[in-house]
Amino acid sequence: MGQRSDFEVNFGEIKSSAPAISPDLQLVMVVSGSLTIETNSRYYPLEEKDLLVINRNQLYQADGRAGNRVLTVSVSGQYLDRYYAAYRNSRFECYSREIDMGREKLVKTIRKLLAETLVSHYQQEETHQLAIQSNISSILIILARGFKHRASSLEKVSTSDYRLKQIIQFVEDNYEQPITLSETADRFHLSAGYLSRYFKQETGIGFNRFLMEIRLAHAVKDLLYTTKPIAQIAMNNGFPNTGSLAKLFKETYGETLKTYRENHRDTKAPETSPREEAGSRPDSLRDILRKLQVFLEEDETEAYPNTGSTAVNLAIDASLTPAGKVMHADHHLSIGELREVLKEGVRSQLLTAKSELGLKYVGIDRLIRGTTLIPPVETDETVATTSPYYNADFALTFLQKHGFSLFVRVDYQEISEDEALFFAELELFLKHCLNVYGETFLASWHFMFYEPSATAVSGSEMKRVYLKLHDMLKHFMPSARVGTSPPFSRISLHRLIVMR
Repeated sequence: MGQRSDFEVNFGEIKSSAPAISPDLQLVMVVSGSLTIETNSRYYPLEEKDLLVINRNQLYQADGRAGNRVLTVSVSGQYLDRYYAAYRNSRFECYSREIDMGREKLVKTIRKLLAETLVSHYQQEETHQLAIQSNISSILIILARGFKHRASSLEKVSTSDYRLKQIIQFVEDNYEQPITLSETADRFHLSAGYLSRYFKQETGIGFNRFLMEIRLAHAVKDLLYTTKPIAQIAMNNGFPNTGSLAKLFKETYGETLKTYRENHRDTKAPETSPREEAGSRPDSLRDILRKLQVFLEEDETEAYPNTGSTAVNLAIDASLTPAGKVMHADHHLSIGELREVLKEGVRSQLLTAKSELGLKYVGIDRLIRGTTLIPPVETDETVATTSPYYNADFALTFLQKHGFSLFVRVDYQEISEDEALFFAELELFLKHCLNVYGETFLASWHFMFYEPSATAVSGSEMKRVYLKLHDMLKHFMPSARVGTSPPFSRISLHRLIVMR
């Protein structure tokens, strides 16, 4: 159902679609039923109320259950170029099942705006085009401010360059074959030299490097979703040998293929949904519009679905307040993983925030299971010269020198990936830090254990893991602050003293 050239609003059943490169930015929201979106690097299972953003030039295909109802809103590349030119070098990572803590409200707002867009599209009132444009502009602002990341080389390609898109589609369709620059140039009636310069100019990356990155993306999907040997994965995805794949993977992800697979092995490819179901029937339009009420009436102010709040009016007599210092909260800035401090731009921004705002705490996550700590490397040296804490030491030395402290977020999933290994590596890391930086610096650290999203584990299990983490941290750092944060629906919070 076309709205206008800038936007396209589609609502209906999606059974399956062949692999294709998305020419536009697409927002996909499942109103009923289920759907799986597969990209060149992973799978995205979607059920009722789930939301996914498909970026421009992203390769994808869909596989849905019969009778589903899916809302898809497409925003053209021309519209984005006119009103948000920065998107050319960006992409939006928004998948409602994997939202960082604190962004749930943003996702709820997007869902509500999408529902309002569909209602306006069906009602066709005098101002419906203005309403749709207003809603989509609001969604783009939310995505730009809350979900923007640096674009890949493919996503930077101009959607109006038809020849370049044909070349990229050819690479995507034949990446597992021994493609060469010369053969590709011949296929599109170009000289190899011209294609090399043209491709680098338009994408910012050389043809051969682009081809290897496409192969790597497909290899990563096989690594996560299959049990194939690494040698077979390399061969199936066009790499000349296992070493070529291993080298590019280590350069890109900072760890070995084996370690990455072990750390993410809980991810499984979704099973193909049946095309028809006995006794099932598609929802009527009235049923669908009734379902939209769920999105239209969502409470956007509720950031965490598992917690509640109570408002109480308090009368305060300022004349009774004793004279004294006015206390203020310590500022805290989250930067992602600790290794971000290695970037000069991040260090400069931290110093500016400290100077102008009094920043004290630098928030980090995935301290142990992320990419900051370097995986062990096989060596024939009698004494290893490469420390697994090289990156961490650079960052911590900078933070200690400039008077910062750490606010470390530890989520249940990070620990449960391999609980024994997590606590073993945490113990070694804490001993190293005590030896290098001293107890005073570590005593200023804060640790927050949290549940990033609704989990299937019991309350007693969450409590057991938290107390195990708490006891280890307190053993090595008695003065450090350790606590919990919502959502924490299944732990009896009065049994767990926050930040004790």
